[in-house]
Amino acid sequence: MVVALLLSAHRKVFRNKYLYAGMGIAVVIISPNIIWQLQHGIPVLHHMKELSESQLVHVSRVSFLGDQLKFFVGGAFIVVAAVIGLIISPSFRSYRVIIGIYALTMLLFTYFRAKSYYSVGLYPVLLAFGSVYWERIFTHDWTRYLRLLWVALIVVPFGLLANVIFPVMKPVKIREKAGKFQALGLLRWEDGEDHTLPQDFADMLGWRELADMSWQTWQQVPDADKRYTLLICDNYGEAGALNYYNRGRNIPLANAMDADYVFWFREMDTIRYIVKIGKKPEGAYMKMIGRLQQTCVMKDTLSREYLWGAGAWLLSDLSPELPAALKRALHEEQNVYSRK
Repeated sequence: MVVALLLSAHRKVFRNKYLYAGMGIAVVIISPNIIWQLQHGIPVLHHMKELSESQLVHVSRVSFLGDQLKFFVGGAFIVVAAVIGLIISPSFRSYRVIIGIYALTMLLFTYFRAKSYYSVGLYPVLLAFGSVYWERIFTHDWTRYLRLLWVALIVVPFGLLANVIFPVMKPVKIREKAGKFQALGLLRWEDGEDHTLPQDFADMLGWRELADMSWQTWQQVPDADKRYTLLICDNYGEAGALNYYNRGRNIPLANAMDADYVFWFREMDTIRYIVKIGKKPEGAYMKMIGRLQQTCVMKDTLSREYLWGAGAWLLSDLSPELPAALKRALHEEQNVYSRK
């Protein structure tokens, strides 16, 4: 946006004191997050590096551009009209900088292999200009008869694709019509491969079930030991799901040695039980666990957690050395995120 403004007649905005007043207000609004980032070594940089190496590397630049049409199948005529109107309409002349902002941002997104939906925020202003431009076209006597055709070009594709665009179909039905979803590229996940369900849908399946599993396992902990019990998940998605769906239940917040949760982890000097949600515990920690009991298994076969073999586990007869070992591991993860 800054570059596009500098290259246009609108560069005079940088001499306007209200621009900087607005920027100051914005900084005040987001200052809690800025302060938190600075206090913890700017973990967002680690997040972006991890995102780039594990997900964005699989993004096709050609697919990114092609996906823009999928977001606005019916509205593509409006977006194109906005671009044409901004170029040739004298009344839109002072707003042509919007094309520069859109083009430069799309170039950046394409170069850095952004996910397709990152660009959606660019379109509302284009839809507004395109709508006004079409309205002007249809004000002529002979063009008014084209309105019904224009409406059909928007409504018909929308009607045909509504059950694909919106999550109105049950997972089983999506699997039955997988060909339709695959043809639109909706089954491609962040790993670059096609799967049974769209990722945004599959990501959220089984979340309530995970919370119920944790609640059932939690109730098997003796009341006297519940204050010394740690609830831990494999990743931030599971922890977030538990903390959302367990609201109103007498159960502590879930923890995870993943993402920002490493800074919210509940450190305990005494741990008698652990309720573990996710994969079966393994590795170095196993020698510190006297008893391992699987209490629940995932039943939703279409959820990602089911594919990962997730379940609920109750760990007991724990070694007194376990809290210190967890604390060391936690601090190592914090150092990774804070670049120490």
